[in-house]
Amino acid sequence: MECKVCGEDTAERIKRQSSVKERFGSRECYVTLISKCSVCKSEIDDTPDEDIMDAINRSKKTAVIEMITHLKKTRDTEKLIDIELALGLRPFGVIETWLKFPEKVSHGEYALLEMLQIAPEAINILDCMET
Repeated sequence: MECKVCGEDTAERIKRQSSVKERFGSRECYVTLISKCSVCKSEIDDTPDEDIMDAINRSKKTAVIEMITHLKKTRDTEKLIDIELALGLRPFGVIETWLKFPEKVSHGEYALLEMLQIAPEAINILDCMET
């Protein structure tokens, strides 16, 4: 294989196991593809972005489920609508939708879940605020 740095036909493809982990998510593996040249000693990561993003998204899905499960435990409730009322989330049932389809959680919704994971007392503060 041709080296992308020196142009010599001395590069070889190496596969390595790699992993990623979203905060509160599971560690997910993917294969890193490295082009390594025996002449110039360069190593170039040729891993398709899609492979890395797939692993990140798998970790994110487990993180969403874990964060919502933890949130329910800290609030000592099985009723997600209580949490939605306190947070002012509309339409009602949105957290249940996140549980059923964690891959559809937006970046902003994910950030909210992370914030509530780190500081669950924020729900109580918001719940007591007058509108």
